[in-house]
Amino acid sequence: MANEYGDYQTPTSLAKTVLELLKSEGYDFENIIEPTFGKGNFIDEIPEVMSNVRSIRGLELQPDYYNEALTKERNDIKYELYNDDFFIFDLNKLFDKSTNNLIVGNLPWVTASQLSRFESKNIPKKSNIKGLKGYDALTGKSNFDIAEYMSLSLINVISSLNTKSVIAVLVKDIVAKNIIRYIPDSNIYPSKFSIYTINAKKEFNVSADACLMVIEFNGDEKFDNTVGEYSLYNPDKLIRRFGWSNDNFVSDVKEYKDYSIYDHITNWNWRSGVKHDASKVMELKRDDGKWINGLKEEYNDNELDSKYIYPLVKSSDVRKQDIHTKFRKYVIVTQAKPREDTSHIEEDSPTTWNYLIKHKQYFDKRRSSIYKNSPEFSMFGIGDYSFKPYKVAISGMYKSPIFSVLPPKDDKPAMTDDTVYFVGFDNMTDAVVFAAALNGDKAQKLISSLTFTDSKRPYTKDLLKRIDVISILKTTDIDELNTSAFSKVTKNDVDSFINKYDNDLSLF
Repeated sequence: MANEYGDYQTPTSLAKTVLELLKSEGYDFENIIEPTFGKGNFIDEIPEVMSNVRSIRGLELQPDYYNEALTKERNDIKYELYNDDFFIFDLNKLFDKSTNNLIVGNLPWVTASQLSRFESKNIPKKSNIKGLKGYDALTGKSNFDIAEYMSLSLINVISSLNTKSVIAVLVKDIVAKNIIRYIPDSNIYPSKFSIYTINAKKEFNVSADACLMVIEFNGDEKFDNTVGEYSLYNPDKLIRRFGWSNDNFVSDVKEYKDYSIYDHITNWNWRSGVKHDASKVMELKRDDGKWINGLKEEYNDNELDSKYIYPLVKSSDVRKQDIHTKFRKYVIVTQAKPREDTSHIEEDSPTTWNYLIKHKQYFDKRRSSIYKNSPEFSMFGIGDYSFKPYKVAISGMYKSPIFSVLPPKDDKPAMTDDTVYFVGFDNMTDAVVFAAALNGDKAQKLISSLTFTDSKRPYTKDLLKRIDVISILKTTDIDELNTSAFSKVTKNDVDSFINKYDNDLSLF
């Protein structure tokens, strides 16, 4: 049941901490709304903490929870609690238009696609939330966050009130980020937006980045499209401000202003690595002179020659090494460019062809549409760029932006998987200079100001293209550059790099 409803009941101690914070911020309002009150832990704590509360209103879908919450009512408070469905209920009934309103609670931590998998009936209709033009397509997506939809539905009501109103809800961080990201394109006009991070593992035994999202309307402050981030456990100390800086959505507004001079759309053509969706047969290990695949089958060099086998670097490898000299994995590369005919492999390397034919069932099982109507044993993320002898690479998946140099091994260029991004070079010196600039202080501070490391893939091709390496090199002295270089570079190396690539990045 908990999975079906995204149900994580708020611990009493956390509910009390949240309410005490809100009271300290001046949000001790007469009407308090709990949109999904569950067993009623917030309802139980509200009269204990808040001094001015006169009415508590709310919704709960599950009858057992609803009945349990009713036992927590007090005689000196007016209650309007409904056993009803948020997605069909008239939310206006929860608000008192003659006084200030505080929405507080814990919204479901689940997405629409998860609800669909549970065959839940508790799913909102796929239609726009009326009046929020920035979210025209929100519920048209197959996987939107239920808490995001609920938050916007509530915001749509309180943003139209003339009284001061606040929404303060426990949500995943991504919900708050999505809302602030679209505010400039919406008709939402808050006066203040803050988040207070929580330890979701401690509070809910959930591995997630979560926060208390607090948005105020009709307050005294002028909103600047940024969010103040604090810790719920140390709410007086600002961690950072994120949001919009001019036309850029950034993770740290202050730091971005200091390093924005290096933020330009460049022509560095960052590529992702090979995609084959058949790792058990395409990826190999080398042990004691034999090739071993993911099925634990072993092949000597007479049974599987190395003509089409290349060293492989995966995300977890890139974050561990500086200049790669050892490779724990290898990959069979069947094409030099997308949709290239593969039948020539039978003549070029009979052992490779026999191996592929033997495991044809694994290729036939691939479901992605990119393989349809393609030659047998096709792969993607392959092209001339894949065969550049030297690469500078970064994992798109991990929190730390470590740039590694990938040299060739046994005269074969290293390949990467499709979670790794890279730029290729023809010589080691250029690769080292490029990596030194990216690992240096200026690039790292810029990347930090742009990146939300709690994202599934913090580093993307679009983000990496914004790092102006040439400008960084022109403003960095050689001693500073060498603090982040894997091998010593000279001023001549840097000058040569700038002269080569400053005006002709079409090479990439």
